[in-house]
Amino acid sequence: MNACIDKVQLKHPSTLRWCLVVLFLLIFTTGCETKISEENEENASIFIPESTLSEYFPTSPKDGMELVYVPAGNFIMGLNGLPMDQEPEHEVYLDAYWIDRSEVTNAMYRLCVQAKVCSSPDWDKYYPYEQFQEYPVVYISWTQAREYCEWAGRRLPTEAEWEKAARGTDARIYPWGNNEPTSDLLNFARINGDIMAVNSYPQGVSPYGVMDMAGNAWEWVADWYDAHYYSISPQDNPTGPDSGDYHVCRGGGWIDYKGAVQTVQRGSSICTIKLPGIASYWYRRDVVDNDLGIRCAMDETE
Repeated sequence: MNACIDKVQLKHPSTLRWCLVVLFLLIFTTGCETKISEENEENASIFIPESTLSEYFPTSPKDGMELVYVPAGNFIMGLNGLPMDQEPEHEVYLDAYWIDRSEVTNAMYRLCVQAKVCSSPDWDKYYPYEQFQEYPVVYISWTQAREYCEWAGRRLPTEAEWEKAARGTDARIYPWGNNEPTSDLLNFARINGDIMAVNSYPQGVSPYGVMDMAGNAWEWVADWYDAHYYSISPQDNPTGPDSGDYHVCRGGGWIDYKGAVQTVQRGSSICTIKLPGIASYWYRRDVVDNDLGIRCAMDETE
C-alpha cells in the first residue's frame, strides 16, 4: 500500500484517493470494534461481535426482538463508596451471551398472550391501545416476565449480565459514560410525564449497543436479592443467592432521579417510595408498577 501511494501521490491524485479508500476499508474491516463519537461524550463505543455486520443485530423469530451479542470476558461490577448493597467493587467473568436490544414492547408481549402462555398486564393503561404498541410492556410481575422470556426462547438475564450489558468493561456509571443524565440521553425524573416508546434515546446507548438501560422502565432480572451478595459473589458467572424474599430489578424508570438510573443501581428496603437520594429499590416477585417491565437474554449457544 505504501508503494502504491509513493507512485501515485504526485502524478495521479485520483488514484491516490482510491488507494486511501482501500486503506481505510482494510483498517475498518479488520477490527471488531466500532467507535461512536457523541457530542460531549468521551470514549463511547459499540463493540461489534466477531461476525459480519449483517449479523450484528439478529432478530428473534418468536417475537421480532433484536438481540445484541456481549462477548465473554471480565468486567467490574458494583462501585465502592455507595450503599452497602452496591459494593464492594469486584471483577466478574461472564461467558458470552445475547441480550434484548430494547425493552420488551406491548406488541411483543401481546404475541405471548395470544399464544395463551402469558397473562395480560395487571392494568390496561397502555397495553391494549394501538398508540402504545412500541412502548415497554409494564405492570408486569417477575413471574410474568419469566414466563414471557421462556415463551420467547430466552430467559431473564442475571444481574451480572444486565450490568455488563449496561456499563461495558470500563466501569462507567451510566450506559453512555460518566456524564450526568440529561433529557437527551434518557427518560427520567418525570421530564416527559410518562413512559416513552422504546429506542427513543439513541444517544444513551450502552457500550454494546443496548438501548434504554437507564430510565424509562425498570427491568426484572433473574436473581434473588441479598444486600450482602457482592461480598460473597463468585467470580465466574454469578447467578445470585439460592433463595430469598425479593427479586432484583435494574435500570430505573421514568419517574426516578439520577441516582436510580446508574448502571450499578440495585435492591434496597424501599420499593414504592421513589425519591431523590434514596439508594435503591427491590421488588417482591408479585409487585407490578407503571415503570416495571422486561428484558430477556440467552446463552451464546442457544
